[in-house]
Amino acid sequence: MWNVPQYRSDAQLMLGNVEKTLIVRVPGLGKMLLPGPVGFVSADGLWRFNPSYQVLAQLRRFNKERPDSGWNEVADNNAKMLADPQSNPHGLAADWVGYRATGAMSGLFVVDPHSSDLGSYDAVRTYLWAGMTAKSDPLAAPMLKALSGMARATAASPSGLPPEKIHLLSGQAEKNNGYSPLGFSAATQVFFQARGETALAQLQQQKLDDALGKALAAGAPDSAQPIYYDYMLSLFGQGFADKKYRFEQDGTVKLFWETACAVTR
Repeated sequence: MWNVPQYRSDAQLMLGNVEKTLIVRVPGLGKMLLPGPVGFVSADGLWRFNPSYQVLAQLRRFNKERPDSGWNEVADNNAKMLADPQSNPHGLAADWVGYRATGAMSGLFVVDPHSSDLGSYDAVRTYLWAGMTAKSDPLAAPMLKALSGMARATAASPSGLPPEKIHLLSGQAEKNNGYSPLGFSAATQVFFQARGETALAQLQQQKLDDALGKALAAGAPDSAQPIYYDYMLSLFGQGFADKKYRFEQDGTVKLFWETACAVTR
């Protein structure tokens, strides 16, 4: 996209470092991607993973660049984590997921003992990434199905908006006076569109239009401005919903002006 060779060489160095320090082989599962080099593997055989750090489109793009490094295996195991019926019985995304070794060649996904079974500000990105995945990707449909609980939770809320906090083991959302962050609507709008749940997607779009319209109005007070995280989720979510960019099956990003230029030529 940038057509700057130095960017590519820097990215190659970063990717190589990630492969050396963050890809681990987990007993009974295979290769997985750690959130960081320190603090996520315990001596008692517990690994901690953050599903929102594992963007399927990016994993596919890494695999295209370095097909022998195990990125597709990481993608497959991430999908297994999302679909695990024991740690995720209601089809929701967790902020953090644990994996406990039960033997030298066996283990199972568990509720993360440090963050419990909560799905909230980290987890909402997982729905966004799932919605952005190319439909032709063999993991796209399974991931959308594995996360179907968010559609049920959103439809069941009085406002038709996604819950700020929800618990995976019970499937119950925390009330929080019905509060639903703006960015959550931006993220789940893409998810609902991908699942064909247009009514839910339209509710999220309406909230975005109202909130961003007020924030961008002339003379809008500071209190009307969304917080940084809401803006970031809206940037990615609304941009994707408006077809400003998309991902190919191999993870390559396609920007809307590339299509326009191709048509012009």
